[in-house]
Amino acid sequence: MDTNELTMMKKSMALLAAVVCLFCFCCQDGKDSADPEGKIMSDNGIISVSTTLVCGWFPNYDSITLTPSKGFHLNHCMKDKQGVTFTLRDSDWQALMATIDLEKFNNFTSNSCALCVDGCDMSIGITTTQGYHRVKFAANDDNPPAEVHDLAIYLTALRKELQEKNCK
Repeated sequence: MDTNELTMMKKSMALLAAVVCLFCFCCQDGKDSADPEGKIMSDNGIISVSTTLVCGWFPNYDSITLTPSKGFHLNHCMKDKQGVTFTLRDSDWQALMATIDLEKFNNFTSNSCALCVDGCDMSIGITTTQGYHRVKFAANDDNPPAEVHDLAIYLTALRKELQEKNCK
């Protein structure tokens, strides 16, 4: 990985972190002043779901951040490296929420480093009104940990759909 690619990846990760933080700080009492109907947060207190896929030894990364009304996708394949913002339908957000067992997710701890041995790591972070929790696990097969299985399968399918659309 050359210095320019590493710098761009660091900038991309910083941008992703900024987007997640933005959503963390913009809620007041479950409502956002710019969004009085509360579209920024789901009924279970989830403000955003983010996922990143990073693979070792070459610049392969992909990140997605989802909120109840919009999403952001950034992939190394994108020519401008700026990412794409898209509208998230309510039915898509509800389908995503159906894959999350928040108690099980918050009690699950995993911080693998498959990318350290030329593999891939998938991380999933969930921001709620109570805080933020993130897990990272090897993404080298189609059998993610049981605690995040349905969520990881859903996010992987979404990642493939977004890559087909945004990485032409």
